[in-house]
Amino acid sequence: MTEAVGAIVSSKNVGMIYSQGGMGKSTLGAQLAAFTYKTTGKKTHVVNMDGGGTANAYSVLLERGIAEIWNVDQWDEKSLFLTLDLATKGWWPEDTREPNSPLTPPFQKWKECPNCKKDVGAKGFALPAKC
Repeated sequence: MTEAVGAIVSSKNVGMIYSQGGMGKSTLGAQLAAFTYKTTGKKTHVVNMDGGGTANAYSVLLERGIAEIWNVDQWDEKSLFLTLDLATKGWWPEDTREPNSPLTPPFQKWKECPNCKKDVGAKGFALPAKC
């Protein structure tokens, strides 16, 4: 008998699902992406290293533009760990369908402080706790 082993690891803006094959990681991720879009209207970036059923699980979300998948295991970078580290910090390829597409760094965009309503000057996914 095989025991299911896996986990969901999450921070404020980055989550990771891992387990052995066939346990429903892609389906769970797609459900989370659909929930995120439904509740926030935000698109989900999926960093994938499992060539399994990911595309099938996300097919409807991909067609509707709700999710975008970056298959990191198709990149020829010197270190997959470096690439994954950059992905968790907001870096994203110019074209996710083209292996080795140049990675673009996170950019500064307007993020309103909930207290003073001014731009907090945050980069990537970061949002300061206080202004």
